[in-house]
Amino acid sequence: TLFETAKIEETAFDTLGVPKGSVDAIQYYRDGINAALDLIAKAERNDEKTFTYLYTAHPDKHMHALGVEHIEVRNVVNGIEMETERFWRVLGDREALLSGKYDVDSSSSGGVEQENRLKKEEGAVDAAVVLT
Repeated sequence: TLFETAKIEETAFDTLGVPKGSVDAIQYYRDGINAALDLIAKAERNDEKTFTYLYTAHPDKHMHALGVEHIEVRNVVNGIEMETERFWRVLGDREALLSGKYDVDSSSSGGVEQENRLKKEEGAVDAAVVLT
């Protein structure tokens, strides 16, 4: 299924430019994660395979404008990390994915990948997440 990336603000078309602040940057990324989860859930319901690619210009946009040590850059990086962990937790809970309940309880960042590997036979989605 091809998804029109223009519908996800700042994840594809507005690569660099004036940063809009960490709160907005994290919300744009969260919206992108939710759109990706929607596509993956649809494919899972239809017993289809999918390759989903999500791009964000953050934190590059902030780093170019503010420098690498600015608090807004740190906030963006931390927010992206938290949202990516949420993404992985939802993929580890097929029931949550299919229900659209994407705000699963958070755990510490350590062990999330291992926990989801162990749950694979217990209803996790067969997925891999690659971040660059």
